[in-house]
Amino acid sequence: KGLIAAPYTPFDQNGDLKLDVISKYIQLLLDQGVQGVWVCGATGEGMSLTVEERKAVASAWVYEGKGRLKHIIINVGTGNLRDTQELANHAAAIGADAIGSTPTVYPRPVSIDSLVSIFHEHAPGATNVSCEYLTNESFVLLVPMEEFLVAASEKIPSLVGIKYSSPDLFDFSRCLRYKNGKYQMMWGADEAWL
Repeated sequence: KGLIAAPYTPFDQNGDLKLDVISKYIQLLLDQGVQGVWVCGATGEGMSLTVEERKAVASAWVYEGKGRLKHIIINVGTGNLRDTQELANHAAAIGADAIGSTPTVYPRPVSIDSLVSIFHEHAPGATNVSCEYLTNESFVLLVPMEEFLVAASEKIPSLVGIKYSSPDLFDFSRCLRYKNGKYQMMWGADEAWL
């Protein structure tokens, strides 16, 4: 519960990471009532960073945020399975509260079963962290996410929720009620409220 921000990744004027400002960034978020972060997502330009840069960003947020933020979720989704697994294992090793991911774009999942299978493969060694699935209409199979929860609930025991970035409020509300509210549902389609 509470606000979870998708922070920008700080860069200097040369385009290099500027991680020394993250502690101040966390305080700014806390002062505004934010309780958690989704690091290296679209807003944080995760897909534009190298694997090593993403590890550095994740490490900085966990190091500076542990004990201050209630939730530190590291987005580990990439364009390929091996990099995603490497980032997931790193997030688990540094003590992230959860990992978030999307399926790889190629091959694109063609069914609920393939979507569950792809997501299951993202974090085989990161079993000590919770998994959040990021739904985004431009990246994934367009299916009701309630169907994903039904299929994934038995196959991905570390799945704790979905960052729901589709504007489909009906499907979102069904996910909220699935298994008596077992899964955390984060609303990620802010533009729907405008």
